[in-house]
Amino acid sequence: MTKQLTIIHTECSLNWGGQEQRVFQELMEMKARGHRVILVTPPQSALSEKCKKNDIKVFNLLFTNERFLLNVFKLRKIFNTLKADVVNPHSSKDGWVGVLAARLSRVPCIIRSRHIEVDYPNRFISQYAFKGLPHHVITTSERIRRRLIDELGVEYNRIDTIPTGVDTDRFCPLRNQGILRDELGISKEKKIVGMISVLRSWKGHRYFIEAAKQLSEDNDDLHFVIVGDGPQKKDIQLLLQEFDLVGKVSLLGHREDVPNVLADFNLLVLPSTGQEGIPQIILQAQAMKIPVVGTRIGGIPEVIQDGVTGRLVPPGDSTRLSCAISEALKCYSFSCSMAEKAAQMVYTNHSLREMGNRLELIYSRYVPGYRPILL
Repeated sequence: MTKQLTIIHTECSLNWGGQEQRVFQELMEMKARGHRVILVTPPQSALSEKCKKNDIKVFNLLFTNERFLLNVFKLRKIFNTLKADVVNPHSSKDGWVGVLAARLSRVPCIIRSRHIEVDYPNRFISQYAFKGLPHHVITTSERIRRRLIDELGVEYNRIDTIPTGVDTDRFCPLRNQGILRDELGISKEKKIVGMISVLRSWKGHRYFIEAAKQLSEDNDDLHFVIVGDGPQKKDIQLLLQEFDLVGKVSLLGHREDVPNVLADFNLLVLPSTGQEGIPQIILQAQAMKIPVVGTRIGGIPEVIQDGVTGRLVPPGDSTRLSCAISEALKCYSFSCSMAEKAAQMVYTNHSLREMGNRLELIYSRYVPGYRPILL
């Protein structure tokens, strides 16, 4: 019989964005495969609440500099008591604490995840964090993986790229009915162009709004939507007022019904300017066969091949972005044919099942006697 693993993730973030959703997806997928999964996170984190609602065991810990040593020994006790097979930290503060505690506990498989692309100002410290302490590193895009190899010297055989898997049963065009047109009173004749992301500076909302301004001046058949919440909300509201787009761009806030929202999109746009791995919303839209326009930033070009599975534009260029949106809508049958190819790519390479299988294979390399559960 295949051994049940005890897998413990740590995450110090309080937010609910792509990284936190990735942690949750891993926990849920491994739980579904019969493993014992545990999360260590601050009590006020959105991830803590989400996991508790889904019957995932949570230990609450405050990851502050003042509690560093205390947290190392608290985590060591947790790892020893639970006999952890896999420990996987995700952010910087919990990363140092979690990996040190796991080393002290002699956990057989210590994984460090890297979700976003950032520079490494102190390479000696970063080398220790990603090369010296963990057994293995997981990145969300090949670009991040290459930088860790080239800049920090992480060995090829100790680092893998595993983008966040898509629940292709949930994000399925045949199983979701669009709700936005009825909700917003938008006729079938109008095309809906939208963004879905946490409202952060590097997601490029300004360029989306500038493109919407340019396009709305000559087109009455377009409606723009921005889905999400976050620190840039007030700035975005001010921009809409400045560009006289109130009523032409709808701010929908955070939504849990993303598949039904996507189902009414004619086009998804993500004009990110930095810090991206492979954004989950792009893969989700592709699974729904929604045409996508993205930017040549981070890992986005790894899942959007320009002119084949979608359209790419340079980051920070609202004019090029508006042209790409216009072209995607004018040549809509071609855009939809590219979306079909993108969907096949997601079903083949980026499903939850594929993500789970790849994680299992990494676990089996380090946990003695473990045979992976491959679905």
